[in-house]
Amino acid sequence: MQVPYAVPMSEPLDLNDPGLIALLRETKAMTLATVGEGAMPACATVYVSKSPHCFDFVSKADSEHSQNLISQPTASASIYREGEGLSDIVGLQMKGRVTRLEGDVDRVARGAYLTTFPEIEGNPPLLMMFQSLPMYRFEPHWMRYIDHHRGLPRRREWAGG
Repeated sequence: MQVPYAVPMSEPLDLNDPGLIALLRETKAMTLATVGEGAMPACATVYVSKSPHCFDFVSKADSEHSQNLISQPTASASIYREGEGLSDIVGLQMKGRVTRLEGDVDRVARGAYLTTFPEIEGNPPLLMMFQSLPMYRFEPHWMRYIDHHRGLPRRREWAGG
């Protein structure tokens, strides 16, 4: 008996894949999933700037996901391009670690964030809020890139350090 829809094994993901690079260039929002006390999951949309294979974001220290990260600094995340149907799905699923940035790393990341979101500097109340919020970095150790434009289903995976 032949299975009508068999999911193939994943192929290796080239981090220089043009489709992946385009997705990363086009998207500025990421869904971050954390786990809190009692194993209760929480999801939040965060706006990110990207450094090589890392995603930086600001968030209130007392937000649910920030609190979850204190006791459990691992998270899952996804970014995706909006589409009309199954053949339009293009996205990146990730697992990794989140750290709160400090010192020079924080300063450099904040500069990159302001380059990604220049409207912050033109809005004094928003800039003041941005400066008061902690900055975090999500560093994936596993990624799955899905691009149904290249065939259904088509997925590529990367596992790093």
